[in-house]
Amino acid sequence: IAAAHLALAQHHERGGIPVRAVWYDDQRSAEGGHAAARRLADRGISYVVGHFSSRAAMTAAQIYREAGMLFMAPGASAPELTASFGSSTVLRLFGRDDTQADVIVQRLQQQEGDVEVYVEDNRYGHSLGAHLQRALTRANKVARLVVARVADDTVSAGTGPVVVAGTREFSARVLRRLDRSRCRIAGDDACHVAFLDEAGEVADGVLIPVIAVAAQHEVAARLETACRDLIGRPPGAYFLTSYTAIDLLLGVLHHLGDCGGERAAARLKERRWSTVLGDLSFSPSGEVTGLEWRLAQVAQRQFIVP
Repeated sequence: IAAAHLALAQHHERGGIPVRAVWYDDQRSAEGGHAAARRLADRGISYVVGHFSSRAAMTAAQIYREAGMLFMAPGASAPELTASFGSSTVLRLFGRDDTQADVIVQRLQQQEGDVEVYVEDNRYGHSLGAHLQRALTRANKVARLVVARVADDTVSAGTGPVVVAGTREFSARVLRRLDRSRCRIAGDDACHVAFLDEAGEVADGVLIPVIAVAAQHEVAARLETACRDLIGRPPGAYFLTSYTAIDLLLGVLHHLGDCGGERAAARLKERRWSTVLGDLSFSPSGEVTGLEWRLAQVAQRQFIVP
């Protein structure tokens, strides 16, 4: 929401066409995503940015595609989001679980010992866990996968590296049970202040995949400072991808007017765009090209990207 407020304010300061935003809470669930999408479609909304949970994004995307609404997803990592709909009005502006798994396994190859992967029993956990298992097999790394609904006593007292594939709440609960001397990696959902609050001091040293800012670091820093001034705290993990998605959409509307979701999506796929995240483009299926994952490390309640 902070990204939207900031992007809209800058758009109007530049003399852009009037744009009014509406907000719906999808509750990070499949049911909530479907309900929010249906309400937006019924209101005649043409452009949507959001749904940071893949569970919500997947159910919402079907409604948006059928209604010809542009849907830009700046936080949903399930590969199926774009693969399921072919050439459509669904565009991702975020990384995918399969490429996230590759980055995690690259780090695990530098670690000794067998790998333990704790998989939360939900869509995100199973998706990331399955991609981790395939990447570990390709890398000839021995791994033990444990699927759990809650962080219970299945956590072992081993010494090898650990990956937690699940929501930030699940990751925090698992990590509190682990020896802090182990190499500990959580999925991208843990890149959030709520994870830091729940995990407490055990968050220090944890590695988390984040979308790297490939260019224009000074611009990104200024945006993050403006966001901090706006909301009184550092921005969340999806701030820059959300800002970029909204800024791209507003640019299209500035040039084409209220052109509708299908024409806006087609325009976004036509060319390469210079953004704060680097030069980006979208494939016919809506997959973004130009983003990359990096592993950030938590230190003193900050996510430090090397």
